[in-house]
Amino acid sequence: MHRRSLSAARVAALALCVLALHAWLLGGFALRPMAVAIVVPVVVPAIAAQSMAVRTLDRGRPPGLTGSANGGTRTLAPQSAGTAEAHAAPRPIEAPPMQPRSKELSPSRAFPPDTQTAAVALPSPPQPLRLPPEVGASPADVPVYATRMPPAFAYAYTLRTGTTTGDVEWRWQPGEGRYEISLEGHGADTRGFTLRSVGSFDTAGIAPLRHTDRRRGRGTLAVNFQRDSGTITFSGPQIEHALAPGVQDRLSWMLQLAAIAAADPARVGPGGGVTMRVVGVRGESDVWAFEPVANETIDLSGGATPTHHLQRSPERPYDTRADVWLDPARDYLPVRVRLSNGADSTLLEWRGVVPAP
Repeated sequence: MHRRSLSAARVAALALCVLALHAWLLGGFALRPMAVAIVVPVVVPAIAAQSMAVRTLDRGRPPGLTGSANGGTRTLAPQSAGTAEAHAAPRPIEAPPMQPRSKELSPSRAFPPDTQTAAVALPSPPQPLRLPPEVGASPADVPVYATRMPPAFAYAYTLRTGTTTGDVEWRWQPGEGRYEISLEGHGADTRGFTLRSVGSFDTAGIAPLRHTDRRRGRGTLAVNFQRDSGTITFSGPQIEHALAPGVQDRLSWMLQLAAIAAADPARVGPGGGVTMRVVGVRGESDVWAFEPVANETIDLSGGATPTHHLQRSPERPYDTRADVWLDPARDYLPVRVRLSNGADSTLLEWRGVVPAP
């Protein structure tokens, strides 16, 4: 309190000095009543305000600390031991130890909920592409015909492809519930090919199980008729076709056509027709609809031969056009076959019976 009064006295002395300087500047050291009347209302409230501020600061000091002045600077010091017991300072709040941060972020912290990334699944093995019939009627719309199979034979044919001519052997070997067909070209003129079809029989006639096409310099391509699963698969393209009754491969269709004509000759006469689905080793599966053209007599190596000429028209550009001449005297077997695809053309023509070995 003594120091507070001393501070107020200093302020009053400073005010009097200012008053004296003011009086001297105005006309001398003599104090004028008017100057005192002006200075006192200003100095006294200032002294009172300073004292009030000091008391307010003392009341707001936390318990256990006292105020002191050192060179005009106020510092806070602890109270005596007796007072500290009554007003103990609050203990500092201890923060929990920091846990080591994991280097791996959980999915919920790595991304906001709306930006969670989906798990990347491993690619599954490629599955065969299932295709519907490409051209023509669906498998259910292709009719089933009665058939009568020809006896075994081994015939020699002449093969003409462009300007090339060669010899081909066509063999049909039916057995007890099974069959085998082969068409094999010999010599350089036929480019060394072998077509083969093996299978069995059902109510629709010939029921192929496997058809292979082997050519020199290309290897072997195959069609597999999976009758247990009802699908047709290929060794080359990874696609599947539905297996329907009566479907044939690119070799067995000639024997199937002859068996249908032998069972019902009206099918190859005027107003008749035969429809079947034919599958190739490259994955094609098309409906072949044969329509009678005319009854024609053609010249073969054995002489003039009456035949039924049937034709399959192409369904689209670069499709196969097939002309077939069936011989009723030889169980309606084809004695001439011409296959055309654009500018390419292949002709098979009967030449005789293959001599026994």
